[in-house]
Amino acid sequence: MVFLTTYVNYTMRSNMSIAIVSMVTAQKGRVFPECKEREMEATRLPGLTTTMQSNDTNITITTTERPELPNGLCYPALQCLIARWAPPSEKGKFVSCLMGNTLGTCITWPLVGAVTQAVGWGWGFHVISAQVLVYCVIFYFVAANSPEDHKWITEEEKNYIKESQGGNVSKKRATPPYKKMFTSMPFWILNILHFGNLWGLYLQITNAPKYIAEVVGFNLRDSGGLAAMPHLTRMFMGLAYGNIGDFCKKKGLPTKFIRKFFVIFSHIIPGILLIGIPFVECQPTIVVALLITSMGVNGAAVLTNLQNPQDLAPNFAGSIFGIISFIGGTTGFIVPAITGAFINHGNTIANWTWAWVIGGCMYISSGLIFILFGSTKQQEWNKKKEDDDA
Repeated sequence: MVFLTTYVNYTMRSNMSIAIVSMVTAQKGRVFPECKEREMEATRLPGLTTTMQSNDTNITITTTERPELPNGLCYPALQCLIARWAPPSEKGKFVSCLMGNTLGTCITWPLVGAVTQAVGWGWGFHVISAQVLVYCVIFYFVAANSPEDHKWITEEEKNYIKESQGGNVSKKRATPPYKKMFTSMPFWILNILHFGNLWGLYLQITNAPKYIAEVVGFNLRDSGGLAAMPHLTRMFMGLAYGNIGDFCKKKGLPTKFIRKFFVIFSHIIPGILLIGIPFVECQPTIVVALLITSMGVNGAAVLTNLQNPQDLAPNFAGSIFGIISFIGGTTGFIVPAITGAFINHGNTIANWTWAWVIGGCMYISSGLIFILFGSTKQQEWNKKKEDDDA
């Protein structure tokens, strides 16, 4: 269910990035008359669950943005589920299921691209909305907050999970210790790591279809299909990295070593590859190969920024992830705004170069900071007040 939840979440987020290719007129930087909004402002809007084809700009923006408000709760909630359900030696597998978002992206791009070309961009949003409704029904009957609340799990499985967690995870509710959290250096280092990862990720999610379609020279259908390949690779590599991390854990490798070693793959290597994209110019095979490799090795994020909240404070992993995602999520509009500023005077490789270089540097610098100063030690404030009293 973790995998399916993140899949659906990103179908709603990613559809705008491919539909925008049809919604805007690149030469003038304006969208079609239905929207009457500036190009880069439309690009930064997250995916829709529904759309109203209206000539009222306020309606268009409202129906785009408001469905994203509950989406922001998804990943923090899943971090809470993982903390309660996952034995420490298997957290890599559980966290790797967050890569369902990647499948959501790589399916949405060609699907929405084909539907947009066939019957118009509005129908791309309706198709996504239909699959969200199906997911909601499945989740209602299958999911549970914890092993104790699940109807189908056996007592043996419950005991195994509880014993493996060693009393570090509590079901009791408590207010997160925000003061201690915000004065914790490991928390802020994780923030930096996550921010750098999302910068590079949003750069590729929001701008890769546009770059491939308008600069490299593929049409819309090619953009949807080829641009999905890096994300599909990221999903499979993420699932593989999760198992590799669990294997390393069972072999006795220190958690700190695992996190910092795999930052080389989740951040350093992708950053180098992004910097190289504009320098290969209009060679589609090489551009796609760089994107595929960059996204593939970035799948190691399941062992770094996506799993570090579980290291620092499993009882408050949801709160931690919610905060770092809020801060990192600002890249969702910062990246398109910066890209728009660079390509405002022409959609050329020269103007795109700085967007890719900055993205690569954000990857590399945030990774190096974590390697030097990051921590995997469980923080003292992970212990809830109720546990202290007991």
